Amino acid sequence: MDLFLGLLGGLGIAIPCGFNPYLPLLVISVAGMGKLTTLNPDIGFLGSWTALIVLAILVGLDIVADKLPQIENLYRWVNLLICPIAGGLAMAAIIPSSTVATPASFAIGLIASELMHLVKSGLRPALIGSSKMALAFESMISMGEDMLVAVLAVLSIGVAILGGSLSILTLGMSFWWMSNLKRRKLPAKV
Repeated sequence: MDLFLGLLGGLGIAIPCGFNPYLPLLVISVAGMGKLTTLNPDIGFLGSWTALIVLAILVGLDIVADKLPQIENLYRWVNLLICPIAGGLAMAAIIPSSTVATPASFAIGLIASELMHLVKSGLRPALIGSSKMALAFESMISMGEDMLVAVLAVLSIGVAILGGSLSILTLGMSFWWMSNLKRRKLPAKV
């Protein structure tokens, strides 16, 4: 049961890193410093004041960068590398090495986060391109993603089974939604 809950909590915190790589790490840092969770000693540096301050600054920069269309496209490419690393760190930080070896939990988190980032990278342009109204609300879509990430991260730390299940569901539904939006844009076969 510990393995199941550990994996669910880990996936619950790694998947949101595909949307916003720093916000789940900030939640982990705050929870670790507040003794709300025990951090894996191998990734224990996330429970330090230095990590907390750096992550808070990075979350602020991420929120601004994701709302500016001029740099958002470049930022999406940079996140191809940052998101999986953040997801790996997040998952490895909350799963004890006695439950899952740290390199294995890092690798699982890396893959889960990268999958979410790739889906997000396909979903947002498909959603924005689906209507002129969606284009006007692009920054609100980004804010909604940030709120979703915060909720999923907090739930994954507090109630692993709920946070993990919702994160996996979010990944699946996002993929389905992206596929449907892209399919609608395909020209009809003659």
